[in-house]
Amino acid sequence: MTTNKINKISDKYLIMLSDLLKKSYDPTLLISTSFSAKNKDLKEEIGKKKYLEAAVLCILLPSKNNFTPKVILTVRSKKLRKHSGQISFPGGKVERTDKNFIECALRETFEEIGIEGKKVQTLGMMNKYATGSGFLVTPVVAIMTSDIKVKINKDEVEEVIYFPLNYLEKKKNIKKSFFFKDNKSKYFYYDINWKNYRIWGTTASILCDMNKLLNNMMKKND
Repeated sequence: MTTNKINKISDKYLIMLSDLLKKSYDPTLLISTSFSAKNKDLKEEIGKKKYLEAAVLCILLPSKNNFTPKVILTVRSKKLRKHSGQISFPGGKVERTDKNFIECALRETFEEIGIEGKKVQTLGMMNKYATGSGFLVTPVVAIMTSDIKVKINKDEVEEVIYFPLNYLEKKKNIKKSFFFKDNKSKYFYYDINWKNYRIWGTTASILCDMNKLLNNMMKKND
């Protein structure tokens, strides 16, 4: 088990972020993690497809001097059948025993990296992301209320990393990769290379949108 000290976020910023999440949250809105010039066709395609609900926990860790946070991400175990070796937020599929998305995200986070729900303060949810693998992912935004104690479940996670959101301030750090569907339509997705890590697809989309959300919040505070 590893323990990391946390920096506190002022109540002012917590209230602002919570309010902004509530105002921007729309449970009927689906965001595609891949996109093309034919956005209308893509939205129609999303609407017809059947998805499994999932939730992830986006834990913000503020820096010492300002709000610019790092985010906890995991490198998924190569033992896993799906998305092995990829980088993601802690989280997973909603189970029947989960009362809501928040409960799902907290449960999965504890199972994967040992962070207890009682040491997490949830602030709100972002809109749902439709993935190419058939999931509707709801990000739950949160902060830690005490020092981080991580205990990795090696069956699910190889490593915990702390990604700095300010890395996304430079446009050159956000690439757009692409693939062809049915050898016809060209689809793009966000692709981030940071240190020796490649973060792409759904995780990259959530990180980019979260960074925009925080930037909007800070601008309103200016």
